[in-house]
Amino acid sequence: MNQSVIFTDLVEWNTQQQTMLFSAQVQGMNINCIVSKEKLLQLISSEQTAAEQPMLAEQALAIFERVRFDLEDIAEEMIEAEEFDPQGNITI
Repeated sequence: MNQSVIFTDLVEWNTQQQTMLFSAQVQGMNINCIVSKEKLLQLISSEQTAAEQPMLAEQALAIFERVRFDLEDIAEEMIEAEEFDPQGNITI
């Protein structure tokens, strides 16, 4: 793993947008990484979870923790490839 990308413990679920926000630091700069409910569910595809229904924060955080390292690897690759969205975020 590249030590120039450091992931913080900051994790926040946006109930309205059904997205998880986590942060990375690169050369002293904070980068928001955003992952959708659909991507979280895709990463645990072996389990059946109602994708149609809004996800509660507790559910989202539990799923996030189970796939955290996978998401961090994906985000790190996107950061290194400079695949930022127009707002400067990494959207997985």
